[in-house]
Amino acid sequence: MTQSTVENPMFEFYLIRHAQASFGAENYDKLSPLGHRQAHWLGEYFQQRDIAFDAVVTGAQVRHRETAESLCGIYPSAPEISIHQGLNEFDFEAVTSAYLHTCPQQKPAASAGPRAYYQLLKNAMQAWLSGELDGGVPESWQAFEDRVAAALEFICRLGDSDASATAGAAKRRLLVVSSGGAIAVALKHILGFPGDTVIHLNMQMKNTGVSHCYSNNNAIRLSSFNNVPHLETTDRLEAVTYS
Repeated sequence: MTQSTVENPMFEFYLIRHAQASFGAENYDKLSPLGHRQAHWLGEYFQQRDIAFDAVVTGAQVRHRETAESLCGIYPSAPEISIHQGLNEFDFEAVTSAYLHTCPQQKPAASAGPRAYYQLLKNAMQAWLSGELDGGVPESWQAFEDRVAAALEFICRLGDSDASATAGAAKRRLLVVSSGGAIAVALKHILGFPGDTVIHLNMQMKNTGVSHCYSNNNAIRLSSFNNVPHLETTDRLEAVTYS
């Protein structure tokens, strides 16, 4: 699914899935200690590659902001963080709850691990996509897709020199921190694959996984997907997580 890099890119942006959140804790929406390390390591990787950012955009969730702060903390200075609600994750608790309301037999046992939860989430997302949960969730699948599209438009305005009147000076390289579902929908808009593929990609998203994109002539091209080069050393392989 990777596309070749375009020549003379207008701008580029790095879509980062947030670092490990607090799965199983009372408040999921904050980074775990490992999550902070993952983000810090990614910042070190970018700095070693001499990759700096002209702008930082995140969703409004705590795990997005904490990831950006831990990542950018490695730099002597970094741009202020801009917030766009379109990068927020969908309400997975509401989606799974609505699904279990119609399919209570699918509820995992109390002793079940993350794998059972991921299967539940996959089934719930499929039902949501198919319109089987209409009225039971605060946001339709189409509304989710639409707000992610609005976030992509915002990112393009920041990076597009022709839009400098509304966005200020054009940004050549952007850091964008979001969540797995929102990133998968963003890639759907970029690559044009069906909704079912969004669900499959969402299940594959690694914490601090990097998807690199270029934009030129009003088109966005994917250069790489879901990479974790900062974790691909023998002493960090166990730090590759999905929650």
